[in-house]
Amino acid sequence: GTYALPANGMMFVEDDTWVNGVVDGRVTLAVGKFPVQEPYKKIFVTDNLRYAAESSDDVIGLMAQGDIVTPYEVPEVMRSDAGVLSQSGSIYRPFYDSDERDELTVFGSQISYLGGGWKYVNGWGNVISGFVNTIHTYDGNLRYYPPPGFPMGAQYELISWEEVASD
Repeated sequence: GTYALPANGMMFVEDDTWVNGVVDGRVTLAVGKFPVQEPYKKIFVTDNLRYAAESSDDVIGLMAQGDIVTPYEVPEVMRSDAGVLSQSGSIYRPFYDSDERDELTVFGSQISYLGGGWKYVNGWGNVISGFVNTIHTYDGNLRYYPPPGFPMGAQYELISWEEVASD
């Protein structure tokens, strides 16, 4: 569905979640399950995820207890504008046999517990799955104007989550 941004800019889902689209404003999407236990909930970025305007106050934060995944059905040329954080997993595109995409541009930041990656190569250095070209650019707005509730500083500690009624 298409959802209006909540007034506080925070969205929490207790399930795997699929995202894409254009965000005009400041928003953080967090997915997880309590009590915290495996299998951890994941975010799937299924198409372009863009700021309405790149040099503005638009910011997107994605936080998952588990992985943040770019799945099989994505554009040949894809863009992701977001600060992404995987608390207990990876940020990656899975291996799909003989499935190469042209380009992924990431404008934001990536923080993950288990690393990740966007491409797989054979013994000769040829890309055999994933994005052939990847371009990463850090979005300076994330440092000085972070998404709502996005962790800042050297230590990340979840203090609490609270469920509130929506309008």
